[in-house]
Amino acid sequence: MRRREYFSKMKKLCKQLNALIPIKDDGDKDKLNALLYEMFTSTTDEPRYDMYWDREIYINHGFDFKKMKEFALHSGKVQFEPNEDPTEHPGVVIRYKSNTNQ
Repeated sequence: MRRREYFSKMKKLCKQLNALIPIKDDGDKDKLNALLYEMFTSTTDEPRYDMYWDREIYINHGFDFKKMKEFALHSGKVQFEPNEDPTEHPGVVIRYKSNTNQ
């Protein structure tokens, strides 16, 4: 997939994911999980896509996946962004929103 196609697809996905966080109800959670599942299991995309955590979030939550996940889904302080390296690490990154820091 060419770089332009990758960013177009990832920006669309991130917009959909960002509209669902913070999670308000089970419907939002189900929609978010369905979008991520589709991204991870797509057989038409090469290479496979993945989800990455921003280093700062990773460190601030003590490398605890459960804490990071809860923070990402419920805090309203993060957003999904396309990873800048579609060759080696294609997918989305969970980062702090630019106007927040924890």
